[in-house]
Amino acid sequence: MSNIFNIELRRGGFNKTQVSLLKALYASRKPASMRELEERLDKKRLTLLYNLRRLEKRGLVRQDRTGRIYTWILEPLEAGTGSMEIPIERAYEMLTRSPSQKLWGIQGAEAVRVLTEEISRGTTYKPVHHRQRLRQIIVDGILTTRGVELIKRVAKEELLSHLRRPTILHITADTPELENLEIISDGTMVLITDRAKKKAMVTRDPLAVTAYLALHETIKALSTKARPQEVYGELFPQKN
Repeated sequence: MSNIFNIELRRGGFNKTQVSLLKALYASRKPASMRELEERLDKKRLTLLYNLRRLEKRGLVRQDRTGRIYTWILEPLEAGTGSMEIPIERAYEMLTRSPSQKLWGIQGAEAVRVLTEEISRGTTYKPVHHRQRLRQIIVDGILTTRGVELIKRVAKEELLSHLRRPTILHITADTPELENLEIISDGTMVLITDRAKKKAMVTRDPLAVTAYLALHETIKALSTKARPQEVYGELFPQKN
């Protein structure tokens, strides 16, 4: 089994059924029907479907139609050197798997507003944040003034999940150009999200990555550096 699957199975927090499904689809090398998966894994259809949907949400598998039969197949797990549009969940998985120890992000107020609405409806990024925190990944983030205020409305447990990662925070003025922007890079790729479409554009073009990192540093130079504990101080447990 490839290194990427070994990494995922160690870090991914999968249950036994999900591990079995990933291994079965990897070994199959072709789309597999529910009947084939039932026979191969000796599991009930409802159990398999529930776990396939969970894997699909993470962008690891997808459902296709082969003739009149619906089948399941693994999603390609790595971006090439060009650009591609993928589900946001899968894009976050790519960032979490990245060997980089730092992420550079920019979020405008409207992007933050949509994100907070998703969280209020039950979307959670705590598993991703937990994996990043264990690896001590540094988040170098830029938020607009209104974006910071919007984030304060997020449920405390979810917000602490964001802020317990090693974080460098800069706050910049709200501008129309930044309003809908949400971009993240690990230094090797750039991820631009469109939360309305629930998609992300990912590129590994070296020039695009370099240009984004330069933009990030330029905005930082014009922004105010702040410690998350100062901005969200009332949310952090007090130390005696």
